[in-house]
Amino acid sequence: KQETYTIRPGQLLMKIPGQFSTKINSLQSIQYQRKQEYEIRRPALITILPDQAVQRFLQRGPGDFVNLSDERREAGRELAAREISRIIRLIESGPIGLQFSVLTESENSTNCVLLRGREKTMLAINPFRCDASPYISTGVSLVTSAPEAVNAHQKVVEDLWKKSIKGMEAAQYLRGLLAENGFQ
Repeated sequence: KQETYTIRPGQLLMKIPGQFSTKINSLQSIQYQRKQEYEIRRPALITILPDQAVQRFLQRGPGDFVNLSDERREAGRELAAREISRIIRLIESGPIGLQFSVLTESENSTNCVLLRGREKTMLAINPFRCDASPYISTGVSLVTSAPEAVNAHQKVVEDLWKKSIKGMEAAQYLRGLLAENGFQ
């Protein structure tokens, strides 16, 4: 039986200082809407997980940047472990259109998404890592279909994909990270 959990907008895992709670609630609302949209559309996704980001997530939980009590930090770590376990189950079940790999050699320095349409491919670059602090609020995003930009990023993504571990090997590697961080 697959475990499911949802954090809805306004439902924080941890208490956040007042000036940031509104921003975080807004970000959670956007994330919730994106998850709902994903469930409706089910686009094909290829995801490369840097192992250093997974390690940080398991060691500190979400909200790495927030000063939390040991109890709340541990609750965040448990949430992170459930999410990584969920990813492992997805890798093992191999749903059509969803592929994960784990990049062990280095952490990529860009967050980009290649969006393939019927007629063209678009490149979207986000200046913020998904695990970055919400205190960071300055950066420049980019969405383009310029062939030079799309081709350059496509080559980088293909190289990272080739270097990363996939399939059951990736699932086993993530299980090892869970174990190293005290999770079964």
